[in-house]
This record gives sequence, structure tokens and C-alpha cells, in this order.
Amino acid sequence: MRILPTLLLVVSSGCISSPGGGAVDAAGGGADLGTEVGVTPRDMEASEDTDLVADIGRTDMQLDQGGSVDLGIPDQGVARRLVNSTQTFLTQMGPGMTSVNVTLSHTINENQVVPFFSKSADPEAGVHISNLMVDVAVQDSETLVFSRRGGQGTVKIEGSLVEFGDGARVQRGVFELGASETVDSRMVDTLDTSRAFLVFWQQGTIDVVNKRDQFARGTLGTQVVEFDRGGGGGAVSGHYWVVESLNDQFSVQQANLELANGVDEMSAMVGPYDRANTFFLWSARTNLAQTAPRNIHGHCTTGAVREVVCARRASNGSVQFHAQAVTFGDMT
Repeated sequence: MRILPTLLLVVSSGCISSPGGGAVDAAGGGADLGTEVGVTPRDMEASEDTDLVADIGRTDMQLDQGGSVDLGIPDQGVARRLVNSTQTFLTQMGPGMTSVNVTLSHTINENQVVPFFSKSADPEAGVHISNLMVDVAVQDSETLVFSRRGGQGTVKIEGSLVEFGDGARVQRGVFELGASETVDSRMVDTLDTSRAFLVFWQQGTIDVVNKRDQFARGTLGTQVVEFDRGGGGGAVSGHYWVVESLNDQFSVQQANLELANGVDEMSAMVGPYDRANTFFLWSARTNLAQTAPRNIHGHCTTGAVREVVCARRASNGSVQFHAQAVTFGDMT
């Protein structure tokens, strides 16, 4: 019996797509579990920069609302639970606000949770990208803190907090790219990258508007998490989580793709994967100083049996994607 977690409205730190243009998707399109999910709040409109609103952290996933999801095999001695529980949240930062606290519905093990969320914004927030880029921290066992550096306009936040069980190891930390810095490397305990994925969220700088300075790409190695961007103007910082399966309940394949100037879609070959049981996470960076968000903002999804496909809305300048294909296995 194949058990695929039903993932909730959520996501992305790495990335969520807004495939249809116009208003920003609350859930994003890239959470690929065999179907594309998009939710557009009717009371919010999109400016050019709000195309990125769901794409600032980089992750794409859907999660079950509430309750407990047991992805292990019960009562066989060696089985481990992949997910203990999920809980949803909904909040917003209005004009003048740069942070907001969310009190959780039940306490959690803060060392085993990962937040997934999407965002929507009004036009005033689109004046500067720093108003749209939202980071999140797990403050304690019952509180999440969302923050941004810019305080213009209103940003709505909706998502889920996933608490992993003893079938997964979660490592977490913070990263920061200071002024003039383009790379930040953070050490982690040795892990198996074939069954580990990265989730991260970031805040942009209020000092510059160049897109190459604002967006960091995240990649995962056996002992390091690396964040890099195309330019070093201002500071970018955030929180990251690495989730590793301890009993082969999911596998991960990574792919790097560069969409050159004039190219809006391309694919990369990976190993075979079960398309029905796979979802994608991604992040991107660019070397262009001035570019419209639609040139950077994109999504990654399934192609042929051995393909990962990444695409963007416009094709001015080059963009480098890092994609993760997470496949849940046969847990009989």
C-alpha cells in the first residue's frame, strides 16, 4: 500500500508558482502532488513585485489540516512515524508592521517542526520588494514570529506547521548575507542528501531594489547548507530547516538548471521517480541588477519519467534554479 501524505494549502520557502498571472496564488502551483493547487484571495490585488510574494522562501508543499498523520507501520517494532501532526495558521502584517506573532493551537516540539506558508499582498506592499519578503522563526513551543524589513502595505500569511516524528531528523538554523556578501555557508551534521530536503525563508534588504541582491538560492550538501545570490547590495537573512528521512520513507533528487537569456523553460534529467508520489521544492537567483519579478519567479514540476522541468513567466536575463524532487516510497 502506498501512503502519500496529503499536504495542506501551503507553501513555499523555496518556491511557489503563480501560474495564471494576475493576483498572487495563496497556495502556489508548484506543490506538485499530481495536481496543481492555486488559491487567490479575492480582496488582494497584485502589483509587479507581488508576483514573487509566494516565492520568497523556497518551498512547495501541501499539508494536511490538523490531526495526526501516521506514515509509519504501526506496532512492528521498527516502524517510525514520519509526521506527528500538522496545524494551520492565518495572520497578516498591516501598514507599519514589520513583525507579528502567531500563537499555535497546541504546543509542539520546536526542534522537529517546519513551517510552510504562502503570502498575498496589496499593491502598496509592492512598492518595494522588502515589504513582501517574509521570514519566520519558531520562537518557542507555542509561538511563531513572522517578520519583514519593509513596513508598507498589507501582507497576508497562510500556511501549516508540520511536526515531524521519530522517522525524520530535523536540523535548523539561521543564515545571513551581509552587505557585499554573496555566499553564506552553514555547517550541519552529516546527512544523506539522497533522503534530505531543504526549506528556507528569507527577508530582503530595504537598502536596494535590485533583484539580484534580494533573492538567495539554497543548496544542500552532506555537511553544509549554502545560500548564494547574484549581488551583494544590502543584507539578506533568514531561517532554514533540513529534513532527513531516517527509515527511507522518502527519497530526494537534486537538479541545477540555468535558464539563459531568452529561455523561459528547460528540463534536467534525474533518476526515475514516481510522479504521483513526488512534490518539488526550488529556489532561484539571478545576476541581473534590474529585472521584473516575472523574469525570476518561476516553478519546477514533473516532466517525463526522468525529468525535472523549471519555467518562468518571462525570459529577460539568466536565472539559476536549484530544484529538489521529494518522492515518497512504498510503505507496506
